[in-house]
Amino acid sequence: MENLVYTREQRCEAIVQLRPYNQELIDFVKNQIAKKPGVFISKEVPLKEGIDFHITSHKIIRNLVTQLKKQFKGEVKLSKKLVTFDRAGGKRIHRVTLLFRLKE
Repeated sequence: MENLVYTREQRCEAIVQLRPYNQELIDFVKNQIAKKPGVFISKEVPLKEGIDFHITSHKIIRNLVTQLKKQFKGEVKLSKKLVTFDRAGGKRIHRVTLLFRLKE
């Protein structure tokens, strides 16, 4: 986990929401993110009901969903939100949100 870099300057392309708070689940997600080169956690938001990770790449989300389903029993919800429109490229820029709700 040494290569996790927490900076406010990095853009957030995806949000990983983990509910409820479970340290084993949090450590697993941090390790999966640390394995991917060029992907960092730009912000951690601890909440009463869990934790949110703002990460710099949305491309890891599909792989993370697969790994979470294999390792833990829980419910997965994916959603995306339009955040801006790239005028130069003519593309819509979305932020992907992954909600993983652990079954108790």
